[in-house]
Amino acid sequence: MKLALLALSAADPHGDEPPAWARTLSNWSMLDVVLVALAIFAAKTSGLATAFTLPGLWFFVASVALTVTASALLKRKGR
Repeated sequence: MKLALLALSAADPHGDEPPAWARTLSNWSMLDVVLVALAIFAAKTSGLATAFTLPGLWFFVASVALTVTASALLKRKGR
């Protein structure tokens, strides 16, 4: 959702700031990732499961890097 709002904001040259609810929602955008990481950590340390690093991790890292870059470009643009 955060990426979609950044894309819409970048594409609209006369657009206003994102709505207040979008800013509030973006503060919680990584909560699900943290909860999954904690569940995997708990399962792995208790011996219930094993976890491996797969290529999806690199897609996630690329997504984070692109989001940071897009956000910085929008701030530089004056939005």
